[in-house]
Amino acid sequence: MLLLLMLHVNSIATETRSDSYGIKIRGKFKTVFKDQNSYKTPFDHPEYGYDLKSGASHRSDQPVRGTGEIDFYFGDLGKSEWFGGAQILLDANDPDTETGEYNESFVELGDLVLMYRPVEMKGGRPFGITAGIQTIPSTMNGFTTYLFKGDVDLDFPANLVSGLINVPAITFDFHVDENTGIGFTYARGCSHISEVGTFMHKDSAKTLAFWARGKWRNIILSGAYQNVEGHRGSTETVETDNGNTYSEFGDDGFKHHLFNSTVACTFNIDQFMITPFVGYQTLKGDETPLPDYANEESTIQGFDYVPYGPREVKGELKTLGLKIKSELFGRTNIFCIEYTDAGMDDFNGIDGLKKGAVDRYIQPAVDFLFPDNNWSETSISGFSSTVNKFSDIDYVLNAEYCISLNKSVKAGIFFFKLKAVNDPTINNETFITGQISERLKNKLMAENGFSEAAADMTIDLVLLYLNTPQNMNGVTLSPIQDLLSDTKAAEWTDTQSIGFFFEYSF
Repeated sequence: MLLLLMLHVNSIATETRSDSYGIKIRGKFKTVFKDQNSYKTPFDHPEYGYDLKSGASHRSDQPVRGTGEIDFYFGDLGKSEWFGGAQILLDANDPDTETGEYNESFVELGDLVLMYRPVEMKGGRPFGITAGIQTIPSTMNGFTTYLFKGDVDLDFPANLVSGLINVPAITFDFHVDENTGIGFTYARGCSHISEVGTFMHKDSAKTLAFWARGKWRNIILSGAYQNVEGHRGSTETVETDNGNTYSEFGDDGFKHHLFNSTVACTFNIDQFMITPFVGYQTLKGDETPLPDYANEESTIQGFDYVPYGPREVKGELKTLGLKIKSELFGRTNIFCIEYTDAGMDDFNGIDGLKKGAVDRYIQPAVDFLFPDNNWSETSISGFSSTVNKFSDIDYVLNAEYCISLNKSVKAGIFFFKLKAVNDPTINNETFITGQISERLKNKLMAENGFSEAAADMTIDLVLLYLNTPQNMNGVTLSPIQDLLSDTKAAEWTDTQSIGFFFEYSF
């Protein structure tokens, strides 16, 4: 059956009303105590518009966290003709806020859906139509394997990044039973890795997802394919009859696709259910060719390096894990360990930047020195296919033990570790200057007809220009400093958290 985020497969709750036509309520509250070192992440760069993890540089000062969730729903999921619900999320001290490096409390709406299952067959309703703000479980490997409860900050949720979570969407599904079904989802939105991995503005994104889940004996398979299209910023300016203007997204965007899959096999040995599993996620397609900084008011026409086109990116995550469940001492015990390896090209200096990101600074200098020269719009940057914001991740390790103390209370301990690659070409001025010199020389000679002597002289003058401070969006810095800062925004450093948690459900 279609599982929504508001009905976590591992949540246990008691209905406050038994009337099948009335509103039912479920909820849970969690307190987490942890020790974690502060670290650097690409999602803590406010100068580039990234504040998703604005508290990462203060993780060592965030030992206590408190979160909650309340779900209101009616109907019997998969069996009722009509089913609907709303999810309220609570966070008492969210450290990752848009207002800067401050803890804030918030209450916000998660999923809000209405499901219609018109046909009854053999006691079930196999066909379903769901509309609203929804989450598609099969687009996330973690829903098939294990949802780690411990560290609620999810500094890199390796088994969830491909997921369609809380997106406006309509879904059509057909299910044989709760473990076997297929579906199609059209969403105006995208996954986390689509948004930050391709610099896509989620409000511009259109996602078509095909997903499936099946069980054969003790083997479960789940997966999804997503085709995503969108932009980084507004694509055109519209002028009204009275001379006002506004920006909007165009219909045709830049495309990429996602694929995720999981295979899990369960063995029953005495009092233990042992489930080894493997998972795979991949992203491939076009990175949106707009600036690295967020500016929703800017349009594509305003950036002279757009003609260089998008950079093709690709990357993959491979997961290996083991879950053990038992009913020892009359209590449910679950242990899970999961290792995810990130595989993609090296960042390699300016190769991890967008196409044209360097040429936009060089072209004005060459045009000034040689007014009659016809600059060719072929990029000297962006040759790597690495996913910019994830290129510096080596691997992620999650481990957790959870025990149900009674019907309502769970407790557990957890460990999380992220190992960074620490690419030596990031913010390496000597390396990057050498890349620019060599590639510019080859371009001037091969495409612009320069002799070797003229190319060498031009490079000396261009490097002088690149090292000269300028006013860039109100900040005085040289173009080479700006390029170095672009590479710095891809850096991760090592981090790990260890702690314990308590969860109360009602």
